[in-house]
Formats: sequence, C-alpha cells, structure tokens
Amino acid sequence: MAYATVSNPWFSWQYVHDNVSGLLAALREHASLTAEAVVLAALVAVPLAVLAHWYRSLTGPILALSGVLYTVPSLALFALLAPFIGIGRSPPPPNTCISRSRPSRCRSAICKHLQVCR
Repeated sequence: MAYATVSNPWFSWQYVHDNVSGLLAALREHASLTAEAVVLAALVAVPLAVLAHWYRSLTGPILALSGVLYTVPSLALFALLAPFIGIGRSPPPPNTCISRSRPSRCRSAICKHLQVCR
C-alpha cells in the first residue's frame, strides 16, 4: 500500500482527464496511419512473396529489393538528424543549427528549410 501514495512525475491522470478528446483524436489518427501503412506494406509484400515462391530464381532479387526498401527510410532519417545531433560520439560542429546564438552561421540546407536558426 505504500506504493499508492507515490506520485509518478512522468504521467498525470489529470492531464489525461483534461485532454481526453485531443488524446483520443491523436490515437485515432495514429491507428489510422498505422493501419494504412500495414495494408500498403501487405499489398506490396504478399504479391512479391508469391512471386518469389513460384519463381525461385527471383527470390534473391526480390530479397535485395525489399532490403533496399527497408533501409532507405532509415538512411533518410539519419540524414535529417545528422545536422542536429552530429555524427559519432563527438559533438556537432559549432556552425550547425544547434548554435542558435549565431543564426547567420547556419549553412545546412536542411536547417534553412526547417528554419531552425531563425
């Protein structure tokens, strides 16, 4: 019973109660986007799987294509995040968008597009 009195600083039932309509709308949108992505993936994957099963010689190229399709979004995410978090263990250079005190030094096309420095 001692745990019942401990409050959780990361979660608030009052926030949930006050914003239930917005949270439900966001949940519906999230579920809809997830379902659309799964249906689209199934529409691509099932015919490719059947094709690979029927024609064994196409198995390698189909797996290679699916590996590329699986990898490209991850690479794009890394390219978008690199100007903000840097690459590797060292901090990003001082002329990246993290330097908000010097917006004129923001030379990255991504940062200019997102208008992070302005």
